[in-house]
Amino acid sequence: MNIAVKPKIGTLLRRGFSLACRRWAVVRLIFVVNLILAAVVAMPVYYAVSEFTGHSRMATALLEGFSPEWFTDLQHNRPSWLSLMARTTLAGGLFGLLFNALLAGGMLGSFRDPEQNYSGKDFFQAVVRHAGRLLRLLLLGLLCYWLMFWLLNVEARAVLGRLTTDEVNELWSARADVFLSVLLVAGLLYLNLILDFARLRLVLGDKRSALSSAVFALRFVHRNRMRSLMVYSVPGLCGLFLLGLYLAAVSQLSVSNLWIVGLLFLIQQGVMFGRYWFRMAAWAGEWVLLKEDGTLESQQELLLLGE
Repeated sequence: MNIAVKPKIGTLLRRGFSLACRRWAVVRLIFVVNLILAAVVAMPVYYAVSEFTGHSRMATALLEGFSPEWFTDLQHNRPSWLSLMARTTLAGGLFGLLFNALLAGGMLGSFRDPEQNYSGKDFFQAVVRHAGRLLRLLLLGLLCYWLMFWLLNVEARAVLGRLTTDEVNELWSARADVFLSVLLVAGLLYLNLILDFARLRLVLGDKRSALSSAVFALRFVHRNRMRSLMVYSVPGLCGLFLLGLYLAAVSQLSVSNLWIVGLLFLIQQGVMFGRYWFRMAAWAGEWVLLKEDGTLESQQELLLLGE
């Protein structure tokens, strides 16, 4: 009886990054689509701000960052515009969440045969094919996120408040509050990791049930905790490091003319492209782990995953 050798973490990361490098075109397509979506959402806000500020000194000051004084003035003088901007931003965020959940079908589909050319037509065909199952997984994930947030951020804090009604327990209360915040963030990240593997099973395993895929992913991640966490977190930390470099560079620059604004815009787009690529690398590493781990539940699963 042959016993599969589990791949090492370094091997998983290296092969994941290598696989992502072969799909630069997919990352570029995702970046362009999201840039167009962001521009569409931002246009109403831009015109509202431009009309309100005109060519005043405040318009120049806004180039350097957010101004609380301007926001207070806008809220007082143009409350309808503020409401419009809020609704537009909310609608854009919700649409972006749905849009990117569906685009994941095209991104993950590119891993099926990395040696073959993957055209834009193939990408959107994969998006359409897997749209229904990924939408169901999105709804299931949103429900799980809400339950976790409600339990750890609402109910648990309500219990904590009842237990610390006197001033003697203030230090203990502060520590417990920090612990709950850390637990909430860790729980949300762990849930996101499980949903990643569920997406892989739905798209590359060609399964239709979002619930069964989520259960499978939960069991798989539990069996491979350290390796799953590493292939998920290392590319994510690289993306955060890239963002940190950008913020550090911005803090050292003075926005004095349109050339610097244009330069910052280009650098920011480069950072966003890099973060999309690191997300692709995380999915690629998870796919390599899922494909080569050798601990899947049945031979049928192995066949579906391309072994």
